[in-house]
Amino acid sequence: MTILAGLVATDGVVIAADSQMTDMDAHIRASTAEKLCCLGTHIVWGLSGPVGIAQQVRPALEIAYRAAWAQKAFPDLRDPIAQSIAATRKKIHQHQVVGDEPGVALLFAGMTGAANAMTPWLMEVPNNNVVQQHHIFCAVGSGAKAGYHAFESLRHYEPSQRGVALAKLFLYRIMDDATRAEFFGVGGAIHVWTITAGGFQKEPDAEMQGLAQMLTYWREAERDSLKNLIAPTAASPREFRLIAPTPDPIPPASRA
Repeated sequence: MTILAGLVATDGVVIAADSQMTDMDAHIRASTAEKLCCLGTHIVWGLSGPVGIAQQVRPALEIAYRAAWAQKAFPDLRDPIAQSIAATRKKIHQHQVVGDEPGVALLFAGMTGAANAMTPWLMEVPNNNVVQQHHIFCAVGSGAKAGYHAFESLRHYEPSQRGVALAKLFLYRIMDDATRAEFFGVGGAIHVWTITAGGFQKEPDAEMQGLAQMLTYWREAERDSLKNLIAPTAASPREFRLIAPTPDPIPPASRA
């Protein structure tokens, strides 16, 4: 069980994954999995599904990869990536019992194109191989629904209008909220990768600790902001009233 999520920023794209692996039949649960890997210099991807399938998809993608991919726009990459995955799925399915094909979803994040016009993108490849581009946010895996709920709770911050530095914090919060909501089957450390014009980078442990601390400060600031929005009523300290904003003493028409 997995959650993979990606967020497009103004100067790049950020992708993240949880690190928990669960084998219900063997009663095994581990929180040390690395679910994201690179493809070339400007693409990072992950797979939600059986580990065995990921082990077959990865070499197929590496064979399909060409050095020129970093200079290609997204429309020129979606077909070769999708065709490679579809061929691998077909090969796997030939050895499966009919109707027993496991559900698999892949998420790709890239920053590609001409040197002076590189653009970030997200691409989802669901189980039916119908490729979908996402211009702002995408989540796949068993925790995807929780991921979308977490994203919607932050949409008013306009995360796609921010740079990678803030997008990392937004995505870390989305992942943290989603793993808390989908506590069974997802969890462990959150892994975040960023892709910019300079290439990809897996964020080190020190950066992840910093994001966790910033998230704590952010939540505290949100809680404290209620002091400026509501206040106890005179009748009862357990009842609250909204604090109306102070009217502007200078009418707009009178301003210089």
